Amino acid sequence: MDYKKVKRFFDIILSLTLIVILSPLFIIIPLTLQLTNDTKKIGYFKQKRTGINGKEFYIYKFRSVIVKNNIDHVTKYGSFLRKFGIDELPQLINILKGDMSFIGPRPRPISYYEYYTDEQKEKFSVLPGILNPVISNDKENASILEKIDLEVEYAKKCNLKYDLLLIKDILINLPSIVSNRNISSHGNIKNLNNDLDILKENYMKWIDKKQYNKTNNNFNDKKEELINVKVNDISKANLFISDEQLEYYETMLNNYTEPELYQGPKLVKKINSNNKTVY
Repeated sequence: MDYKKVKRFFDIILSLTLIVILSPLFIIIPLTLQLTNDTKKIGYFKQKRTGINGKEFYIYKFRSVIVKNNIDHVTKYGSFLRKFGIDELPQLINILKGDMSFIGPRPRPISYYEYYTDEQKEKFSVLPGILNPVISNDKENASILEKIDLEVEYAKKCNLKYDLLLIKDILINLPSIVSNRNISSHGNIKNLNNDLDILKENYMKWIDKKQYNKTNNNFNDKKEELINVKVNDISKANLFISDEQLEYYETMLNNYTEPELYQGPKLVKKINSNNKTVY
């Protein structure tokens, strides 16, 4: 049986049940927040995030932060809500809608998406979740790259056993998770920009390496083609190269700056019976 379909079934049943049971909180908390914060903004907050297969959706939260002069300010009760993750209760609606699951990689801002490498984008093969491997490993204060590595690992291993182990780790580490959560920096604009800068730098390194490997592979393919020419094989006579071409490939080899990526044989000149130079 497809585990993802079973998981989705339980997501629907459990989220709907919790929404009904906790419905008074969905009225009391936002009203309290709206009456006590400085801007009198509505107590709910929504923001675009990237979900499964790169699809964008609005994530819902209780408003625990207001922004003044591009700086986050935690509201009067925001610290308490964020410390215990209560601000994320509205994400039960996201789960019911099918945007999220109870367990999965953390949905991150849409500005991050274009700077994920191909391997990092594997995290989008499953629904994002409220409970996630970053929390279970108590790594909320780790670097963005380390967090994404954990999320990719989850996406690759997603199954019932792995989800149960994740829940077990969260329950065991819950006191530590709550006490170590840095409320002042949790999700603020400065940290988001820092994470984005790290992703951009990592992405550019990945692009450079990808382009280099492509160039190196093309070069090695041509080199192997020439090396494999048999001196006396007339059928491959069309691969014999001119003196100018020979000089060109010799120059490429002599100027090759990263020999550690190439472990093949060296170029060797050979003279066939017709006094033509081949490899």
